[in-house]
Amino acid sequence: MTEGRSKARPPGRATVARAWAAGAARGFCVGTADLVPGVSGATVALVLGIYERLVAAIRGFDGVFAARLLRLDLAGAYRRIDTGFLIPLAAGVALAATFFTRVVSLSHLMTTHRTAVQSFFFGLVAAALVFLVREALDARESPRSRAEGKTRSGARRGAGRALRPRDAAAAAAGLAAGWGVAVVIPTTTPEAAWFVFLSGALAASAMILPGISGAYVLVLLKKYGYVLAAIGRFDLAVLAPFGLGVVAGLIVSSRVLKRLLDRFRRPTLFALAGLVAGSLWSLWPYQLAAGARSLPAWPEGFDPVNLGLAVAGAGAVAALHLASRRRPGPLAEAGGTNPARANAGEAEGASRT
Repeated sequence: MTEGRSKARPPGRATVARAWAAGAARGFCVGTADLVPGVSGATVALVLGIYERLVAAIRGFDGVFAARLLRLDLAGAYRRIDTGFLIPLAAGVALAATFFTRVVSLSHLMTTHRTAVQSFFFGLVAAALVFLVREALDARESPRSRAEGKTRSGARRGAGRALRPRDAAAAAAGLAAGWGVAVVIPTTTPEAAWFVFLSGALAASAMILPGISGAYVLVLLKKYGYVLAAIGRFDLAVLAPFGLGVVAGLIVSSRVLKRLLDRFRRPTLFALAGLVAGSLWSLWPYQLAAGARSLPAWPEGFDPVNLGLAVAGAGAVAALHLASRRRPGPLAEAGGTNPARANAGEAEGASRT
């Protein structure tokens, strides 16, 4: 069986093309969510079932990768990262950013149809929270404990779904952090290159955390419209420091998250669920102005249109979740490198570089 699999033919061009098209579509969904203040692209990545692979893939941009680039070992650098996953995903994110700034202005839609847009995303995020809590309840402390759990009795495995004090504390901390970010009042900030870099780093760190919107962080820093306008006119004076900041933020935050998920998987998932729950405060479509901030309020009457949009958002999450649970087969690694296998296989060689 093992030898037969190892000698299997590589995926054909059509298979690779479908895999890359699916990756680009996922990237488009993640990129669209990242452009909406209050919505986290990482939440959508969780729904699509690619969150942990995304974190692991970003972590591949490490010192070994940089050393190979400096030596002009482009083939080695290419093999170091999960290119078959990251390239189509990044292409989809870039397509979403271009489409919603140059073709359809998302910032304009947020101004003219804010309630409708937020109704859809409120339903989406609320449904995503349900699936995330279920995953957190099913999770074990670490990959080793999950492996050991397979040999235990059914009663023992069922006990893993119980909510533990540490899980509740992690969820409460995440909830407080998500709510705290949602109620912060935006402040005036400079437009110098160093601050644009810092804004990109902070937004990227938020983008990789479910429940904290990178776009909303830019709103707090008064750089949301500034960056979107720069994307629309392709202003490199703004996009260059912002892009460098995004790369730096992603590299640092992904390494921290990967370690937390490896060592403290269950509490980390509950903390992420708390972050998502806290973000619902700012996503509630009906807001009442209260000084410099806005507070959630009940609608004046029954609103079937926005309710339908919220249900549509929840339905989209359910459909995406069901689709993501299908066994990927040869599409999972078509056109790219499996980071777990590649990094394990290159560990010894990396130590010599």
